[in-house]
Amino acid sequence: MREFELRRGHFKTIGGSTGIKTFMKEVFGNVREEGGAFVSSYGALRSITVKVISPEKIAVETDTDPHVAMSVATETMKRYNRFMEYATGFTASERAKRLQQDAKKGKL
Repeated sequence: MREFELRRGHFKTIGGSTGIKTFMKEVFGNVREEGGAFVSSYGALRSITVKVISPEKIAVETDTDPHVAMSVATETMKRYNRFMEYATGFTASERAKRLQQDAKKGKL
């Protein structure tokens, strides 16, 4: 699982765990709870598992199918990025910059 920081105060703004679960259902069409995590699937995502670690951090694990059509993969990535922006409060490029900074600091 990869951990993502949330923008300061964002967890409260989106309604906490309930907000994440609701938006997951809206974006991916389904969601279920398993062992304290939310699990869903859509298109090229065989599964996406999201666990709230704290109001400042979530953990996300994905299992993808590399053998889907390009159109399915593209739509899946759009939905994933939309969900992640909602959940973390950071855009894809902001998340990428944070990942690069973590790598430079040796946190990965």
